[in-house]
Amino acid sequence: MAGSPRRRVVINNNVLQQHAHTHNDNDLKKAQQNLDAAKTTLSVLQERMVKLEGQMRELKGPMVKAEQDVHRARVARDMCAEKEKEDKKRRERERQREREREREHREPVFLLVRR
Repeated sequence: MAGSPRRRVVINNNVLQQHAHTHNDNDLKKAQQNLDAAKTTLSVLQERMVKLEGQMRELKGPMVKAEQDVHRARVARDMCAEKEKEDKKRRERERQREREREREHREPVFLLVRR
């Protein structure tokens, strides 16, 4: 019955099952390798993240100080601008007073009014 269709089907079926089993083993191995690679990549990225978080903490102090320095500089600039405005107004008032004094000290001008 070596040539019978039933025997050929059984043999072919066994070959297919073995082939499928080998295929599944290969797929499983590849999947396991991919999983291992992903785990390695994840651990490397986690290490980098920890390092970066440390660097961020180290930079936070100088950053806060720089922000405070910028704030102080802006406040100082605004105060100087305000003082300059006040000085300008004061100088203008002094000039005005000086002009008024000059007018008072001039010789009086008599106006002749006709009646």
